[in-house]
Amino acid sequence: MENSSHQICKKCLQTLISLQEESKSSFLGFDFFFLGYYSNILKDVIHLFKYKGKIKLGKLLIELLYNKLRSLLNFSEFDFIIPVPTHWRRLFQRGFDQTYILSKLLSNYTKIEVLEALKRVKYKTPQVKLGREERKRNIRGAFKLKSKRINLSKKRVILFDDVVTTGSTISECIKVLEKLKPAKLIILSIAKG
Repeated sequence: MENSSHQICKKCLQTLISLQEESKSSFLGFDFFFLGYYSNILKDVIHLFKYKGKIKLGKLLIELLYNKLRSLLNFSEFDFIIPVPTHWRRLFQRGFDQTYILSKLLSNYTKIEVLEALKRVKYKTPQVKLGREERKRNIRGAFKLKSKRINLSKKRVILFDDVVTTGSTISECIKVLEKLKPAKLIILSIAKG
């Protein structure tokens, strides 16, 4: 399955490139953009990146996301990309923050500044292991602003997460960010569950 430049086979790469799924949805009244649905080869590639440390696949995922969405989104109108943060314990276990890495890679394409506005203050059971209602309870109150000096007033922001399934994590992040009254907020993700 290894390819020297992308770490996946040519057939899998072609499958990802040709994703024809709808890329725009709505969540809690906010526009939500994504590369594809969290299944099949896209799910496999995300797992290789996130859980097996195949960091180079992050560049591929962001390149595909950017190429798919650049005709739908005017990236130049945004001020910040805000990644959904990983708790420091998970960061220690995994060795990297996948959402921050993906946000930085996206920033390379869009020239939008990455702002680490949020911090995860509660270490919880991984959401992937829980059902919809359990996820809501598990993530409640898990995020706070990283600094009281963060000002999003009149700013246009992209809230970025690698995978959005039930939306519980994104919902909690939005609760915190909305208090800062950004002019515009959209959600961006590699995959929608």
